[in-house]
Amino acid sequence: MQTPQGFTIAADGRLFPTNWLEIIFNPSFPYRFVHMIMAAYLTTALVVGGVAAFYILSKRYLPQARIMLGMATLMAALVTPLQ
Repeated sequence: MQTPQGFTIAADGRLFPTNWLEIIFNPSFPYRFVHMIMAAYLTTALVVGGVAAFYILSKRYLPQARIMLGMATLMAALVTPLQ
């Protein structure tokens, strides 16, 4: 994912942006974008699963908590290999 573009290097070694579109939409952009989306889905699945586990342990909202936990587990199982 290290395909830097859209910058110049000054004499003292500092980097200065010259084109923000080139910086953002460099050749690795599609891979970084998919990686970030999968990370967001996985994080959401783990948070939802954690809330569901809390509800189950505290014996509150049991029917909904079981559905939440099942959906979170399914999402995590699908997204983890892609990530």
